[in-house]
Amino acid sequence: MFKIRKYRKMNNKGFSLLEVLIAVAITGIIATLLATFITTGTRYFRKQSNAIDLQNMLQETSNKITDSLMEATSVRIKEQGGALWIYTGDFDEPEPKVKPKLILWIKSAGEIYIMDYNISSTADADEGYCMAKYVKDFTIELDTKCQNPDTHKWEQPLMFNVSISLENGDEAQADSKTTTLRNKIDLLEIYGVEYELR
Repeated sequence: MFKIRKYRKMNNKGFSLLEVLIAVAITGIIATLLATFITTGTRYFRKQSNAIDLQNMLQETSNKITDSLMEATSVRIKEQGGALWIYTGDFDEPEPKVKPKLILWIKSAGEIYIMDYNISSTADADEGYCMAKYVKDFTIELDTKCQNPDTHKWEQPLMFNVSISLENGDEAQADSKTTTLRNKIDLLEIYGVEYELR
């Protein structure tokens, strides 16, 4: 006896063009959202990383300048060749009790160097001693609290107000400190003027 097989009708319909277009549109929207999220996250991370690097550089430079000034045995400040030169001791002294430092701000390059040797030109500054880049402003001033109002003489211990600001792209950081010198200063000369000390 013959068996009659029944063939089931298969559903070979597939996707319509409208369904394919909707799927492509949804995939495009999801891909765009993901790309935006990743780009925004990367930009935010880069910005935060830049801000942290700038803050660390500022803090380390500020601390090194403060340490150099605190240990100073003499202070000479001058401007020469588009740079601010700050000497915290006499490099010609054969056996100084504290090793002198040279704090050098090369304004055009926006860099601060702190060196334990003397140089005659900014071109001689060694990159290994560069403490900060992106320096927008750097000021050092004698604190007026040290001046006796009656005698107009400067009394020790001397104090200096130091301000540094760094700027890199959209990020900016600034720091201001008042530093009291530990040692008795033998010589204080600022921009060619020698101060009388007590």
